[in-house]
Amino acid sequence: MLTRVLETIKENSMLKAGDNVICAVSGGADSMALLCALYEIKDELGIKVYAAHLNHSIRGDEAEGDYLFVKNFCQERGIELFYRKVDIPYLAIKMHKSEEEAGREERYRLFYESAEKLGGAKIATGHHKNDRAETVLFNLFRGSGARGMRGIPYKRDNIIRPLLDISRRDTEKFLEQRGILWREDATNKECIYSRNRIRLVILKEIEKLFPDAVEKIVSAAEAVRLDDEYLTHLARESGAFDPGVIDKEKFISLHPSLQGRIIIDALKYWGVSDINAEKMRAVSECVLGATGKRRDLGDGVRIENSYGKIKKVSPDIFKKSEEYIFPVCESLEI
Repeated sequence: MLTRVLETIKENSMLKAGDNVICAVSGGADSMALLCALYEIKDELGIKVYAAHLNHSIRGDEAEGDYLFVKNFCQERGIELFYRKVDIPYLAIKMHKSEEEAGREERYRLFYESAEKLGGAKIATGHHKNDRAETVLFNLFRGSGARGMRGIPYKRDNIIRPLLDISRRDTEKFLEQRGILWREDATNKECIYSRNRIRLVILKEIEKLFPDAVEKIVSAAEAVRLDDEYLTHLARESGAFDPGVIDKEKFISLHPSLQGRIIIDALKYWGVSDINAEKMRAVSECVLGATGKRRDLGDGVRIENSYGKIKKVSPDIFKKSEEYIFPVCESLEI
C-alpha cells in the first residue's frame, strides 16, 4: 500500500519536501491507515506529520474513547495532536443544520485553524477509493452534473487525499499487517445518513450483480474528470464569465455543455453552497430572461439580469425593488 500511496502523492503533486501535513484522524481504519502511512514515509518525502481530532460529543463515552485512543497513538510516536471538543447536536439545532453537516463544518474549521497555527500546512484526509465511488453515486442521484460525477478530487486548495487509489479493505489489511488497532464508529452502521445508506444498502446490492462495481465507477469518474477539466478550460477561455458577471451574448453562443460549466463557476464565485440542478436552472433562466429578471439562489445570494449582464445584487437593493406603497384607489401594472 505504501508504494501506491507514494505514487498517488507524486503523480498528483500533493507534497514537497519541507511541507507540514495535518492528518485528519477520527480513530477509524481509514484515518489510522493514512496517519500510519504518512508517518512511515515522512522521511522519504521530507515532511513533518501532525494529527487533528474533533470530538463531536455525539457518542458520549465512545467519543471520549476515540480521543484517548488517537492521543495515545500520537504520543507514542511523537506526533503533535490538535484536538477540540464541540457539542455538535446543540450546534446543529442552533444553526438549523443536520448533525452531519454541522460536524463536517466544525471538523474543517479545526483543520484550517490548525494549519494556520503552523504558518500553513497541507490537510490530509482519509478518503479512499470506496468513498469516491459512493460520492459519485450520491452526486448522480442529487443531480450534481458532470462535475459531481468526478467524485472526490485528489486535491483541492491545501486539502490532499493520498488514499484515493486505495480500497477500504486495503486500509484494513495494512493496519492488520502492522498489528495496529482502530476504532469502529457505531454511527457508520446506521442508515440515518444518505451516504451511509448508499454504502450499506445501494452499493452492496450493486456489488452483488457486479463484484468490481467500485473499480468500474472510479474508472468512469476518472474519465469524466479528464473530460470535465478540458471542457471547463474551454468555457473559461470563452470569456462568458468575467469574475462576478455572466455575459449573456457570449453565454448563449456556447454549447450547452460549456454553459453549464460557466454557471457552476458563477455559483461558486457568488458564494452559493450545495450547488444542484435546480440552482443551475435558476441561473440559466435569469440569463435567458429579459433585463430586470431576478432570482434568489439561497445563502442570501440574489442575481439580476441588467441589460445582458448577470450579476449578484445586494439583498437591500433587491428588497427595495419589491416594495411599493399603494395610495388608495391607485392602479399600477407590475
